[in-house]
Amino acid sequence: MHNKQILINKGRVKGVDQAATKTKKERFVDLNEEAFDAFVQLRQLSYLKYDHVFICAETHEKYTTEQSLYKNFKQAMKATGVRYRPAYNARHTYATVCLMNGLNPVYVAAQLGHSLVMLMKRYARWINSDKNKEEIAKLSKTNAHTFQNGKLKIS
Repeated sequence: MHNKQILINKGRVKGVDQAATKTKKERFVDLNEEAFDAFVQLRQLSYLKYDHVFICAETHEKYTTEQSLYKNFKQAMKATGVRYRPAYNARHTYATVCLMNGLNPVYVAAQLGHSLVMLMKRYARWINSDKNKEEIAKLSKTNAHTFQNGKLKIS
């Protein structure tokens, strides 16, 4: 972790480590204060002793199956009162929260490792529509025009 960022340069598919990400591109993901603090705590608990951040409490080794990771994820949700959802939904939640709060879609796409086209295909409906009036007002300000004698006058 450097500058409150995490380097994503590998993947895991069905418990099998991959040498690269799905897109074969490395990326840095920015962490907010809460996420950064959580990773610092996790790092103190496990990363300094192990090669991975998330370590199975029973085996003290990296998770080798999705089943064991999801079991602990489900227990954590239950303990905190969060209704069950698959772990992958956390990624979708992150994307939708970012877009609904007005973050630049180009930035969000980069954080997720998506192209802008892929991000828009999947998440465009979550971009705040309540800002539409503000957007059209920008157009009105930049292209001030009036009608004079039935003709459009652009100033």
